[in-house]
Amino acid sequence: MNNVHSKYWYYYYNYDDAELMRFMNSSFSEKIEWLDDFLGFLESAMTDEAKEIWMKFRSGELKYPIDKENDCL
Repeated sequence: MNNVHSKYWYYYYNYDDAELMRFMNSSFSEKIEWLDDFLGFLESAMTDEAKEIWMKFRSGELKYPIDKENDCL
């Protein structure tokens, strides 16, 4: 069984082939509901400072990379 490993800074997640296929085969509305739930979780877990940075990034006011000296990617 193949596992997909992704790393963004210090966050890791793993999905096996069956989980990926379940997501691929889910309906559009189920995918949107998952995304909405995920974004709600992120927003509830963020500090006010992180929310401010996130909104500036989303609006285009802030460009990547935020800090070239401490860039982890």
